[in-house]
Amino acid sequence: MIALSIREGTTDEVLSAMRWYAELTEVFELRIDYLRDPDLEKLIKHSHDLSKPVIVTNRHISESGFEANSWFQGSEQERIELLQKALSLGADYVDIEYHFFIQLKKISPEQKIIVSYHNFDE
Repeated sequence: MIALSIREGTTDEVLSAMRWYAELTEVFELRIDYLRDPDLEKLIKHSHDLSKPVIVTNRHISESGFEANSWFQGSEQERIELLQKALSLGADYVDIEYHFFIQLKKISPEQKIIVSYHNFDE
């Protein structure tokens, strides 16, 4: 499976990238931690309109290793709530770090969770 990670700064830029790369990928990963204006409903709908599954990722600064590139400035609770909202809006997957996995409260059997582990110190 070929997945394309999209890390644009605005929702409109992401939508444009999705249209541009739709023929080259099988699934989109939307890095909403890079977005200044994440419109999850619009992004998820557009991915499904293109007949592509979507992974929504909202990395904490400590998880990405790239603090200067992360636009997400909310609390940890807000970060998790955005992932839960993505699931409720029909995201096919959310990608969450292992140590935050237990904070996702409502997961339906139809939704898939990608549990990642990144170690930037080793």
